[in-house]
Amino acid sequence: MRLAPLLVLLSPLSANAAVKSACDLVTLTEAATLTGHPMRQAIGQDVACLYAAVAGPQTVQVSRMAGSNASEAQQMIDMQLKPTPSSIPGHFLKEAVPGLGDSAAFVYTTGSSSGGTATLSVRSGSTVFMLVVNPGGTPPAATMKDATMQQMKKILSRM
Repeated sequence: MRLAPLLVLLSPLSANAAVKSACDLVTLTEAATLTGHPMRQAIGQDVACLYAAVAGPQTVQVSRMAGSNASEAQQMIDMQLKPTPSSIPGHFLKEAVPGLGDSAAFVYTTGSSSGGTATLSVRSGSTVFMLVVNPGGTPPAATMKDATMQQMKKILSRM
């Protein structure tokens, strides 16, 4: 008999516990592992979280964007894979990533003054998760792809 009121009290908390802010999706320790540098949380909101190096240009950003439907969310992934105009400086590696979420795209950009930037975007239903890592150098694309894929698997498991 006493459990019924307790369950009623816990039900709203359980429902809200499933809704996470973007900073819950990547920890400070995980951000430091992705860049190899001590990090601090620079900005944190429900839909986006930015970690910045304590000293240096390294950053990690995680975003969660909800489309109104799966088709709209897929358009976000497709945009990542479109060819980059030749007027934009730098080198771009763009590829679809099978087996991660409903669809995924990996983009690695080099040629900027702060080094390379790895972006992994994953659609799960009508939501797109985006992980952007600037390691402050230009590690091999395969290394960055593996690191971002491992982190994205953690992000998806937390939802």
